[in-house]
Order: sequence, then C-alpha cells, then structure tokens
Amino acid sequence: MTEFKQGNISGERKDFYVYMYLDPDGVPVYVGKGSGRRFRLRDHIQKRSPRFLRNKILKIGVENVKTHFLHKDLFESGAFHWEKYWIKYIGRRDRGLGTLCNVSDGGEGPSGHKFSPEHCRKISVARIGVPLSDDHRKSLSIARSKVKDTQDTIRKRADGMRRWWSLGDHRLKMSKRMLGNCWCVGLRRSDEVKKRMSDAQKLRYEKARNV
Repeated sequence: MTEFKQGNISGERKDFYVYMYLDPDGVPVYVGKGSGRRFRLRDHIQKRSPRFLRNKILKIGVENVKTHFLHKDLFESGAFHWEKYWIKYIGRRDRGLGTLCNVSDGGEGPSGHKFSPEHCRKISVARIGVPLSDDHRKSLSIARSKVKDTQDTIRKRADGMRRWWSLGDHRLKMSKRMLGNCWCVGLRRSDEVKKRMSDAQKLRYEKARNV
C-alpha cells in the first residue's frame, strides 16, 4: 500500500472517510468518499446517481449490500487520495479492469457545495409536474423502509403538529373551504366502518400521549 501524508490546512475538517460496498459474496462493487452519512445506500439509489451502480444495488437487494469503511478521520485531500487508490487497485467494471461500478477514477467533486437560493428555485420549478417512474418510486420506497425515525424526531414532529393545530388559522380556512360542500350530507357509515375509524383514532391518541 502506498504511503500518503495528509496536509493540515488551517480550518480543514478531518471527518472524511473512504467506504466500500460489498455484495453478499464479499466482492467489492463500489468505492466512495464522504463525510457524515454520505455512505448511506439511499443516497446511491436516487435517480441522480449513476445508473450502473443504482441497478447493481437494486439487483443485489439493499438489505444484502454490506458497507465496509477502509479509512476514517481523514482530511478531504487524504480521502480523495485513498478513493483514487482503491478504485485503481480493485479496478472499474466498465473498463474491464475489476468489479467496481464506479464510473470515474475518483478524487473529484466539491464537498459541502450548496446551491444558491435562485438555483434551488429553478430546480424546483423544473421538477414541477415531472412524474416519477415506477423504478424510481420503488427505489424511494425501499430506501425509506430502511429509515427508522428516532424518538427525538417523532417527538419534534408531534410538537410541531400540536403547535400548528393550536394556531387556529387553519381551522377557519378549513371551515371556509367546507362551506357549501355537502358531499357528506346524508352519508351513512356501517357499524364496521365506524369501529375501524374509532380504533384508528384511539391508536393515534395513545401514540401521541406516549411521545
């Protein structure tokens, strides 16, 4: 293994790492560099990710992909170096040199880059009305099913809903919207439907009390 001495630029973060995805047989399929939670599979099955890697993950099965950290606590320069080293050492599949689904040699891309508000607005406008494909919906569903909200997240969401409900403004707006809306007049629900609605409301109430 080659030696590499990291520089220590004033103010430079040292929380980067280099990670590798393995298939169930322990064969490397991807090498990446990141910080925080960049290693998460959900970030690699989005539509913006390389299709080659995304299809490989979905073929293996998200739950069957293993994540192995090759290096931790690196400066970004060191993370770039080791990312390039391991991609070259293992080899890219698209070039017939190895098993990796990487489509570049690594060592590129600014970390922590943030788009301007105007750029974000343009992206948002461009996405309005664009339907998601069935594959994209399936990918999002698989990724979301692996995410478990913490108790702190659940508590914050419940507190936000309580504050929203206590404002009262939305109640007036809902009341105005319902004026003249008589679709439910004379609607009769069966005893079974009433019981299901009652049980569901009781369950929501109990969950809210326990948060």
